Amino acid sequence: MLVLLHGMNGGADQFESAFTDRHLDGFGLLALDLPGFGHSQPPTGWASLDDIAKPLATAITEGTAGRPHCIVAHSFSGALAHRTRSNTATPVVLLEGNLVADHLDFSSRILSFTRSDFASEHARLQRAAHMILKGQIKTPLADTQLRRLAAAWQQCEATTVWDAADACARDVRSGNVLSSYRRVAPLLCLYGTSSRYAAGVDTLARALPNAEFASVARAGHYPWLDRPEETWSTIARFAQRHCHQTGLTQHA
Repeated sequence: MLVLLHGMNGGADQFESAFTDRHLDGFGLLALDLPGFGHSQPPTGWASLDDIAKPLATAITEGTAGRPHCIVAHSFSGALAHRTRSNTATPVVLLEGNLVADHLDFSSRILSFTRSDFASEHARLQRAAHMILKGQIKTPLADTQLRRLAAAWQQCEATTVWDAADACARDVRSGNVLSSYRRVAPLLCLYGTSSRYAAGVDTLARALPNAEFASVARAGHYPWLDRPEETWSTIARFAQRHCHQTGLTQHA
């Protein structure tokens, strides 16, 4: 079974391609909205990544119901995925996961604003997302994929985004996240060769000798959107080695 966790300003809907990819036939799938993102209710406030991870851990425990599973965490979720495991043997796939300060480009841009001032910037980004949904802005991503990202942007509140970025940046910059992943196994770090992440992979590999590393050619920060078959087949092979397949498919 695969548990799919999205990144900053994302939502479970972004993983639509996983539910139809032939490489994941036989896998149970559980895609979750992080607290305050996607279709979930806004939180009352976050002080740390633990505040985000705890409700996720509960949802994963309930959703997997004791079945062997692999956690797949994109970007921001990579900084907290290890905290959601109820079993230390649960395998983790970090899909461009935020582990070191160089991975905080988006969070750093958010935190260049104060918490109160970010509201106007967030409104600007939401207007841009609205223009994407209307087809007035084009990017290299396919139209349907882009619309998923834009829709997720429109569902987030500014304070939720800022608080999440702040919690992530503090823990990553302290070294706590990278240090914690040195104790996680099985672990796969998967990245797109066209993303900013790729430049620091050699350094990261030395810091995480317990991890496997794999790349998706000609993919950026959203490998499963740019090249879905290559991404899901790589994750499937890793999961097949480390957890049993089930026939249950869920979406939450």
